[in-house]
Amino acid sequence: MDILTVLFPVLVCALIGALWARSGTNFDTDFISRLVLNVGAPCLMLSVLGGIEIDLVAFNQTALACILIASLMSLAGWLIPKACGDDVRTYFPSFVFPNVGNMGLPVCLFAFGDEGLALALAFFMMLSVAHFPVGILAAGGSQAGGWRGLFKMPILYAIALSLLLLWFDVRLPEL
Repeated sequence: MDILTVLFPVLVCALIGALWARSGTNFDTDFISRLVLNVGAPCLMLSVLGGIEIDLVAFNQTALACILIASLMSLAGWLIPKACGDDVRTYFPSFVFPNVGNMGLPVCLFAFGDEGLALALAFFMMLSVAHFPVGILAAGGSQAGGWRGLFKMPILYAIALSLLLLWFDVRLPEL
């Protein structure tokens, strides 16, 4: 029964999305994606990591685990398509950058509470640090703003600020 309690809110959101898609009602995915990337995710990181006590060792171990997993998946993402005669560039991003945000973060929150969410954010943040520079350059390099485009990404500033809050044990003021 516990698994249903954890997954139920996520499944309800997925059902709402599926019903919305079947209704034919317009949905501006580009706007929502930018809203989540530029406002939602940065606010979530700052709110969680600037507001709770978290074991820094566990946080660092989770971040290192993410780096290890991403490294192993990078190797698999290069070897498997090569061995199958497929284009590595086509498959590599899906091997290395799983969607751990939309489904993973809520599941971790509902399953493990605020501490679980904070550790999931460690994983999410490490992938984001790698994903956005690689994503911008792979998506068009100079057409996507090149390296200067990175300086326009609030999520990267939020990651840096969140880590500073965490490492220096600074809490955001409560409202």
